[in-house]
Amino acid sequence: MGGVALKSMRTKMLLVMGLSVFVILTALGGTLYLDLRSTVIPMTEQIAMEVVQGRAQRLGQWLQMHQTNLEILAQDPRLAHSSERTRQSYLFSDNLPLHNDMEMLFFANLDGDFVTSSQQRGNVAERDYFRAIVQQGATSFVSQPLLSAVSGRPVVVLAHVVYNQRGERLGLLGAAMTLEFLTALAADVELGRSGFGYLVAQDGTYIAHADASFVMESTLTQQHGAQAPIVRRIHDGQTGLERFSHAGETALHVFTPVAHTPGWSFVVSVPVQETLGEAQGLLLRLWLFLAGALLLTLIAAAVMARWLTGPLGVLERGLESLAEGDLTQDVSMDREDELGRIGQWYNKA
Repeated sequence: MGGVALKSMRTKMLLVMGLSVFVILTALGGTLYLDLRSTVIPMTEQIAMEVVQGRAQRLGQWLQMHQTNLEILAQDPRLAHSSERTRQSYLFSDNLPLHNDMEMLFFANLDGDFVTSSQQRGNVAERDYFRAIVQQGATSFVSQPLLSAVSGRPVVVLAHVVYNQRGERLGLLGAAMTLEFLTALAADVELGRSGFGYLVAQDGTYIAHADASFVMESTLTQQHGAQAPIVRRIHDGQTGLERFSHAGETALHVFTPVAHTPGWSFVVSVPVQETLGEAQGLLLRLWLFLAGALLLTLIAAAVMARWLTGPLGVLERGLESLAEGDLTQDVSMDREDELGRIGQWYNKA
């Protein structure tokens, strides 16, 4: 019976100490997890917003730079000349400054008939930038993405009014800008393992996207529905963030309008689960540390229990002998603590 009692005492000590440490470590781990979760997600949202606003600013500066250059070119006296031959010699000149982002420069008269720097011709009377400058009196204009009338490639047209020598509207000078810079700007986003950026027009049409098949072939409305908050907020030119769930995965979309554009917005999308990736790695290491601490605690508790119950077992056997009438049995405990002194007193008795 005594041995069973000692084993029970040892087990109880292990259970009490082990469960106490387990509860404390679990509470600590849970608290740290909640703290990390409440910290990492807002931090990721802030970083994503900074990325979005930085890209939007770069894009706005890019457009403003080209608009300024186009305005300077549109004021060249050779364009204002009444002679079409003079204007064409200017456009066809090898010294005409064409930026790498430009597909071509072109001049369109008041009827919409145009000639390009590559000596191609056509008519743009139905284009939005032509109507804005020639019919509505705008000085400059940035078009929505469209297919080039010359190459058929997706472009954005920057246009600026051209006046003749008497100050009358003569037509417009346009620059067809390729989308490579916009696509590179979107593809350059690195957030999480699979976060990406994209650029959309006010109506939700993709202008630049990591997946080229989306460009001018798909819209936010098709992806998320006409009533989706992000569709309405981008249309209204707002800055913010929205979450969407698709195929069991929730993604964070952060967006902001781009200055000097007709309602474009730059957006960054990153899976919410990836925003917790770093926190989950920290938590995994934390749980491993806690498990190791619990194991060491149990080992220490087992050693302590043995250290305490060993002498008690010796005393128990001595008392059993005493109870049976054997007064010759001494207990042997080589200890100098309280238990050792109890053994000494027992032997003296």
